[in-house]
Amino acid sequence: VFSENAIIGASAAGVSYDIDNSLRFNNGDQPRLTKNLSGGNKRIFTTSFWFKWSLVASRDFWNAWTGTNNAANWLNMGFSSSGEFRIEGWSVAYLKTTQLFRDPASWYHFTVAVDTTQATSSNRMKIYVNGEQVTDLATSTYPAQNFDFEGIGGGEFVLGASWNSSGSTYYGWPT
Repeated sequence: VFSENAIIGASAAGVSYDIDNSLRFNNGDQPRLTKNLSGGNKRIFTTSFWFKWSLVASRDFWNAWTGTNNAANWLNMGFSSSGEFRIEGWSVAYLKTTQLFRDPASWYHFTVAVDTTQATSSNRMKIYVNGEQVTDLATSTYPAQNFDFEGIGGGEFVLGASWNSSGSTYYGWPT
């Protein structure tokens, strides 16, 4: 979303080297990246990213596509403090992995493929980790057929923060 071949993640705490094109989010900085999106398909899209914890998580880390006025059909995905990867909407938990991702020594490559035009509900949203489809899910609620995700076709993509009624919540590391 932000540039081709960008790696979004962080190096391990205390390690004195940088990884080109990587980002580290520190909570005290109120970190976030945003990009306004226009056009695009609200029913069929894919997102892919690399992720690495800099330390074992004590808090959530999320990114979100938000639509106009934080519409009820936004999409949010990220990691809980216990380490599972989750995809959620305004009032629904779509997918949640049983596998935990909390190894600060590992990079993980995630791909989320969405195609709400599919007749079979389980084909409408898929998670891949390191090239393998995740089929062992703790939660599996799929969007309705032909559901439009608001922020994909025009809205704001936010990495590292989310919006709520009291403003932005930031998901960086404690400082």
